[in-house]
Amino acid sequence: MNSAEPTRDAVRVRLAWYVAVAVLSVAYLSYNFRLHRADLSVPLATPNNDAAALLSLVTAVREDGWPWVVTRLGAPGTAERYDYPLPELAHYLTIRLIDQFTSSPFETFNWWCLLSYPVTAVCAFGVLRACGVSRPVGLALAMIYSFLPYHAGRAFTHTMLAYYHTVPLILLPAVWIANGRLPFFSSPGPSGRRSIAVLNRTTGWAIALGVLVAVTSPYYAFFGCFFLAVAGLYRALNEGSWRPLWSAVLTAAVVSAAGFVCSLPFVLAQREHGPNPAVAHRNANEAEVYCLKVTQLALPTGDHRVGPLGHVTRTYNAEAPNSNENRDSVLGIVGVTGFLILLGRLLLFRNGPTLMSGLSILNVSAVLLGASGGFGGLFNFLVFPQIRCYNRVCVFIAFWSLLAVGLLVDRWAARGWRGREMLVAAGLLAFGLWDTTSVHQAPRHSELRAQHAAWADFVYRMEEAMPPGAMVFQLPAASYPEVGVTHRMPDYAHLACHSFSRTLRWSYGTARNRRWDEWHRSIAAEPPEAMVSDLCLAGFSGVYVDRRGYADGGQAIIADLRRLLGPEVVSAPGGEQALFSLARAEGKLRSSIDSARWDQERERVLNRPCVLCQEGFFPWSAAEPAEPRRAMYRAALRLINPSSAPRRVKVTLNWERHAPREIDVHVRGPTLDFDRHYVPRVERQRVEFELRLPPGEHRLTLESTPEPVGLPRMHCAWTTTVVELAVHD
Repeated sequence: MNSAEPTRDAVRVRLAWYVAVAVLSVAYLSYNFRLHRADLSVPLATPNNDAAALLSLVTAVREDGWPWVVTRLGAPGTAERYDYPLPELAHYLTIRLIDQFTSSPFETFNWWCLLSYPVTAVCAFGVLRACGVSRPVGLALAMIYSFLPYHAGRAFTHTMLAYYHTVPLILLPAVWIANGRLPFFSSPGPSGRRSIAVLNRTTGWAIALGVLVAVTSPYYAFFGCFFLAVAGLYRALNEGSWRPLWSAVLTAAVVSAAGFVCSLPFVLAQREHGPNPAVAHRNANEAEVYCLKVTQLALPTGDHRVGPLGHVTRTYNAEAPNSNENRDSVLGIVGVTGFLILLGRLLLFRNGPTLMSGLSILNVSAVLLGASGGFGGLFNFLVFPQIRCYNRVCVFIAFWSLLAVGLLVDRWAARGWRGREMLVAAGLLAFGLWDTTSVHQAPRHSELRAQHAAWADFVYRMEEAMPPGAMVFQLPAASYPEVGVTHRMPDYAHLACHSFSRTLRWSYGTARNRRWDEWHRSIAAEPPEAMVSDLCLAGFSGVYVDRRGYADGGQAIIADLRRLLGPEVVSAPGGEQALFSLARAEGKLRSSIDSARWDQERERVLNRPCVLCQEGFFPWSAAEPAEPRRAMYRAALRLINPSSAPRRVKVTLNWERHAPREIDVHVRGPTLDFDRHYVPRVERQRVEFELRLPPGEHRLTLESTPEPVGLPRMHCAWTTTVVELAVHD
């Protein structure tokens, strides 16, 4: 017999188990989500809120390659998304790959969401096997892990987080380090010492897994680096050597470096155009709002198959404070068992490090990091507030809790009769899935089909009514991103037009506090006659109105548009949305002015100067009416003149002094030939000054002396409110 044949047979058997995991996960997914009732050309989520943003993202990747510059959004410009970092390159490559085999963004979206289940199950199975769990038990636990309630809650709304297959992958190097297998170091020699070994199998796998995690999810990469550090410190204390800690630090450095490379386009764009405090800003106290709760880990899922159990959880979530997305951080009975075993393991004394003791250290460190008042909140307050949802560490807790159960079950099954582990694995699988899944997790396919058909017909009729590639101005002029509900209009509702259309360009979707967003808001704030005239000059062909975004149900704006433009050319079946044509108004305007005047007026409308609040400004929401934009004692404005000729502008500021002592306010614009001092004599003072604004972007810095005393997070000695930028035409 050829000596290579047993090896080939072993590879076939191993591959067969991985195929079995993937097939079984797809089969149960089809059953649990009732996919036999679904039409996969219809998105498995209503195009509102985060699902609408994801559908638009998939559309942007299909059409533009990447989601950072979206050509059919932000008209008359383009929507640039550099202020809202989405560095998950692996997902964009996955979408592009799936798109090769699908015919619409909705199919691509569905397959992208559903694929997260078998991918997570296969990766979890591989790491469970690498940690010594038997194949049958590993299959059962991998399935339970893939079908956590966390997954169902994020599959169609936070799809990038639903791909938590990277959690076991980044935990594998942490387990290696806790067990003494150190990336970037060789195995101990006869003297017990280790040497640096960059090129070995362990190091190669650690680098590959670290890079994969970094390009898939910043959240899981951040948590993974923390647990690498914990594992390194644990092993270092047990060995009495710094090498395990250095191994952990180097592995975490690989993850961080790969994450930084993914974020480089956003870093460079903000360095060129300045920061944007109005977008994606997180407060340190949000770590307490979106924290991990041990109670929610232990409680059953809110839609449990046993009604009274689900009722207990729903009652708790309704009455407990800070109950939000963390309600999905349910471990299930099997996971809770492992969680409690690892907590109890801390009470048992053992000589030397073991896998179970290492897992118990990781377990308690996760609770200390993510729980309310934990180290995560301290990190956010002192270092970096952008990582705010510490409840998402629950998938790490779930994995090592299931791993602990698997190790103990295998140990117990090995003492019994042959085939015992198969029977136990089958029982684990059946009970675990019964406990953590429910038919209530399935999308409502009939409702989704009806909504999709209505939207598809409505947008199709809009495209028929407009010229190919026409620009449509969307009202209300909602800000992007994260504006929340505007009266009755869900967040990101305007993006549904982008996903369902094929040629039309839409005004919504460019980042708040950037040039085109300011342009949209200024146009929408004009009287109806001026707004219609300026939209015609800018080249728009239609005005789209979502009545849900107005306090009066859109009655006033609809009446004005009907008076100026005639009846709507297309209406949604429920009457909530309507499209008006600008053709009649444009024809009337063209007949009243000659072509030279038209070009002059078009230049005036499209290239109006604007002011952006940047460094030193406190974040502000997109509320209506607009909030005052307040700054610290040192701040910067960016004045933009997109035209080819200088413009005369008037900047109006309100100074507010909150200290009894006299201060000197210094306003400087090096490229504007502007340098003045102001000494506010009263608590509040209005200041106006005119500038000659050359073409391009210019910084205007505001600085008061002496500086206030205290931490930057404390209330400052003075603030400034930007009132307006007036243009002298």
